[in-house]
This record gives sequence, C-alpha cells and structure tokens, in this order.
Amino acid sequence: MVVLIPFLPALAFTILIFFGFILKEKAPWLAIAALGGSFFLSLQTAFKLFPTGREINISYPWFSFAALSFHVDILSGWMLLLVSGVGLLIVIYSVGYMKGDPRFARFFAYLSLFCAAMLGLVLSDNLLLMYIFWELVGLCSYFLIGFWFEKPAAAAAAKKAFIFTRAGDIGFFLGILLLFLSVGSFEFKTIFAAAPALLPGLLTASTLLLFCGAVGKSAQFPLYVWLPDAMEGPTPVSALIHAATMVTAGVYMIARLFPLFELAPLTLNVVGYVGIGTAIMAGLIAVTQNDIKKILAYSTISQLGFMMLGLGAHSPHAGVFHLLSHGFFKALLFLGAGSIIHALHSNELADMGGLVKAMPVTSLTFIVGTLALSGMPPFAGFFSKDEILMAAYQRLPIGFWLALPAVFLTSFYMFRLCFKVFPGEVKGHPHESPLVMTAPLIILAILACGFGFFNPFGGAAEEEAGKLFVLFASLGTAFLGIFSAWLLYGIKIISLARYKQTLLYKFVAAKYYLDEFYIWFVGGLVALISRLLAIFDQRIIDGLVNLAGLVTQGFSALNRLFDIYIVDGCVNLAGWVLGFSGEKLRRLQTGYVQNYLLFIVIGIVIIWIIKFGL
Repeated sequence: MVVLIPFLPALAFTILIFFGFILKEKAPWLAIAALGGSFFLSLQTAFKLFPTGREINISYPWFSFAALSFHVDILSGWMLLLVSGVGLLIVIYSVGYMKGDPRFARFFAYLSLFCAAMLGLVLSDNLLLMYIFWELVGLCSYFLIGFWFEKPAAAAAAKKAFIFTRAGDIGFFLGILLLFLSVGSFEFKTIFAAAPALLPGLLTASTLLLFCGAVGKSAQFPLYVWLPDAMEGPTPVSALIHAATMVTAGVYMIARLFPLFELAPLTLNVVGYVGIGTAIMAGLIAVTQNDIKKILAYSTISQLGFMMLGLGAHSPHAGVFHLLSHGFFKALLFLGAGSIIHALHSNELADMGGLVKAMPVTSLTFIVGTLALSGMPPFAGFFSKDEILMAAYQRLPIGFWLALPAVFLTSFYMFRLCFKVFPGEVKGHPHESPLVMTAPLIILAILACGFGFFNPFGGAAEEEAGKLFVLFASLGTAFLGIFSAWLLYGIKIISLARYKQTLLYKFVAAKYYLDEFYIWFVGGLVALISRLLAIFDQRIIDGLVNLAGLVTQGFSALNRLFDIYIVDGCVNLAGWVLGFSGEKLRRLQTGYVQNYLLFIVIGIVIIWIIKFGL
C-alpha cells in the first residue's frame, strides 16, 4: 500500500492532464480525493510504524545496480504526513483561490504531479531514484511558478528557478556519480556500509557536491535568488513550494544521507555556516520588503538557513523538527497572505490596513503563524527553533551567536508586517474569504499551536544550565525584535524616511545586488564565452570546414584533369591505335587473288631467308 502513496496523485495528474477539459469545475475534487488517499495511507503507515519503531523496505527489480526501492522509517514517515497533509489543505484552499481561472483543471493536475514527485522523493531508498524524483520536483516548480505564463514576470521567474536549481543539481549529480564510482551502488545502505572505508577527501568532495544540490533546491547562498521571484506564481503554489515540497527537499536529502555527511565534518561545518549566513542575509532583506509574499519568501530562506544550521551542528533531528513545524506555520502564513491578496487584489503593505476588523479569521490565524515563526511559546516554532539553537550552542558555538541576530530579525520583520497590515483604519474594501479558504487556515493554526509539544524525534541530551541560557537568550532576542517593531511601526516613535536614503539600506533593499552580479558577471561571462565560441566556430571550425571544402575542390579538379587527360586519354589512345591499325590492315584485304598469291610468295621467301639465309 505504501507504493500507492505517490501513485494516487500521479494517477490524478494523468487523468486531469488528458481529461481535465471534460471535468472542468469538478477537476479539483479528483486531486483532493487522490491526495486525501495518500494522506490516509500515510496515516495508516505512521500508526503501524511509529509505536514500534519498525521500518518498511520495498524493492522491485530494475537495473542491476539499482532497484525500484522504497523505505519508510520515522523520518520519511513524518515527511509523508507533512507533504500529503499540508498538500491536501493547500489543494482544498486552491478551489476557492483559483476559481474562475481559465486553466483551472490544469492547475490541479500540476499540483497533483508536484505532490507525487515529492512523495516519491521522500520514499526513495537509492540515489538514482531520488535524483529522478528530485528533477521531477524541479520540473513541476517550473510549470507552477510560470503557470500564468502570459505575464512576462512569471515566465521569467519560472526560467530563473529552473536555471538556478539546475546549477545546484549539477553538483548533486556529480556527487552521486562519484559515490557510485567509489562504491559501485546507488543503494543507501550499501553506501553507508562502505563509507567508513572511503578516503576522507573523497567523502568530503562527494558530500560537498551533494550539498550543492541542497543549496539550489533549499535556496541557500548563493543560489537563493530564484525563490523570491517564484512568488509570481499563484499563492497556493508559493505555499506548497515553501511549506511542504521543493525547498524542503534539500534539507530532507541531507537528513536522509546524514550517516554519510557525519563522516565528513568539514562538510557539516560548511552546511552550518552557509545556513546561518543565509539566515542573516535573508532576514535583513525581509526587513526592507513591502510585498507581503516577498517578505514571507525571504523568511523561508532564513528559516531554511536555520534548518541547515541544525544539520551542520550534527543534529538532523533538530533540523527536521524545525522543517516539520515550519511546514505548518509557513503554509498558514502563505495561505493567509493569499487570503489577504484575494480580498484586496494587491500584494503591497501600503494597500493594507485594519484587516483585523474586516478579516478576523484570516487576521487571527496569520498572527498565530507569526508568533510561531517568531519562536514565541507555546507555538511550534518556539520548540523547534530552540532545538536548533541548543544543538548549535553545544557543537557549533559561532553558529549559535550568529543565530541570535537572525532570531531578532525574524520577529522584527514579521511584526513589522503585522503592525502595517492588521491594526488601524480599513483600506480598500476587504472581505473575509470563503470557508473553503478559511477552514485550512484554522486547521494549520491549530497545528502551529500544538505540534511543538510533540517532538517526533525526542529532544537531544542537554545540559540544564546550557538549556536555560539558550532559552532566555532566544526568548529575550525574539521579544526585543517584537518590541523594536512595535516602537518603529506600532507607535512610530521616529520617522524612518531618512534611514531609507542611507547607502546601507539601499544596499540591503537591492538584495546586495546579487541579481545584478549574476546578470553582469555570470551573464556577461556567459555572453563573452558565447562570443568567443562563436568566433572560434566561425574562424576555426568553419575555417577548417571551408579549408576541407577547398582541398576537396582542388583534389576534384586534379581528379577531373587526370580523368580527362590520363584516363580518357589512354582510352582514346587505345581506340585511336586500334582504329589506325584497323585502317591500315583493312587495305591488305583487296579481294584480288593475284595479290594474295603475291603475299604468299613473299611470305615463303621471308621464311626461307630466315631459316636458310641468303
């Protein structure tokens, strides 16, 4: 039955992509039924495995070096619940959000394939199968980010996401090949068993290459620039990408292969420091954004950095715990933002205000998500974030101290958003969203409230003194962020206009000019190489081809002359000789008997002379 978990949404995709034009408005119910079936099977699997700690291994013959193998344990079991459960809520929400879209059925077909690909990735038990689903997830993101492809910005964002994630996937692919050439198998268990005998440099190189894939998929520095642009897609797509599918793939991959990464401490240090660096950089950018979805996008990048910090601090359970809790409250925040956008038809904070009066359900659930993201007790983010901070405090101290500014920034930019959107006078003509959109918000808000009390992996062993210090440092920093946001955007004790004119603010608001760097340096470098290759093609390749043509023409001309004057000449000479000889010999045939008798007499004389002499 485990095989049906990804198969059901894949089947829904197949039906919808070919027959969606017939189903029309009924199309989403097929997607809901399929993903609901996957969620039910995931729950059934979880209830059987979690209490006993059992694992499920399923394998079908495929290649000699890799089988179609699936594996379910506590890690993949919880990921199945996250992807199918949150995905189901997002699909239900999409019924109201996408109503009236001309490609209504196709949207749900793509959502179904997206979830099927992620579920297949989670279940994969070898690198080859994981890579196939990994790339399929990337393809689905291209379809969904560019779903409104008639908008130039959406089409460009889809291409940007595809190109940047492919850049990371090159490293991922090379890492897989390096491990296969070293071990001779793609199977996880075989690789884990052989890994201790591999050279340390080989392990470090292969894990760093695998991490490149996570940098692209999970939007870490320097490849994170695609994720904010991905907000050009429909908001349910943003929620699905950020909460339950694409961006979690990189974190999950490292957690699944952690026995391999654990043998490469240098790689784990790189993972941790890249993660916390990304968290700070993205948090600073989020402070300067005025598009509600862009703020949440940079928030996701920052929180993914926290997850990477947990992994780099040798605590995959802390990283995955935050991944799961983040999946709930980030889906809640994105769907809440979608509800606001659906009501106001604008993404800009300047067009929002007083929504707590006009949209009470959306406002309350969004504030719950904000508290969870900010790490306030008793919400889920408080427990999962502190697990990461505790792991960093014990094993990566520099990472811990760098994480505290990121904690401050998280609560600051989220409450900056809330103080701009919910209190004050009502702007525009907002209205509460329909039940099909608010019901998923309520369910996700409940999960964001209660999930933190249940750590699915159990807490790590902690020193009591260290635990209290981390707790107070984390809470104090988060409260300081909230208080600062209240001063600046709640009661507005000072004007921020002049600070927005500073070079530092402009530098951060311009996203460190990283996009411009890619356009100028990478794009310019590619253009330069392309021009050089074009010149090489025209002058060298085409020159060699043209030279070969001229040489061939020369040989052809010589061959023609040889054919005309030598071959044809010899043939013509032979014909002329024969003709001339025939002409001369013909004259010997006169028809007169006396001539023939004369020739006979002359012949006899010649023979006599030759034989007897004169």
